[in-house]
Amino acid sequence: RLGSVMKSIECINKESLVRAENEQNILTNRNQDLSQRIESLSSEVARTNETINSLRIELDGDKKSACEEQEQLSSKISSLETDLLGSKQEGERLVNVVKSLETTHADALMSMESQKS
Repeated sequence: RLGSVMKSIECINKESLVRAENEQNILTNRNQDLSQRIESLSSEVARTNETINSLRIELDGDKKSACEEQEQLSSKISSLETDLLGSKQEGERLVNVVKSLETTHADALMSMESQKS
């Protein structure tokens, strides 16, 4: 009877060892899969970070260009406003010259009329 119990214990031990080895293999495979996945995700994160840095550099360049263009346009607007003001003043001056000429002409005509009479 003791031999039978010993055989049962040995059988149970072997089955337990086999199950433990199977579970160990399963865990080892899962760990390998997870390690590969972590490595893959780490590579993807690194590539994404490189892309983000590249886009930041590009954006900074675009911002700088936009600021420079805005400054140029502001300068042009200021210059055009100055020219417009000058043109308005010149227009007013010319209107006054024309009025003065009309007045002088009318005076000359009246003077000629009065000299004829």
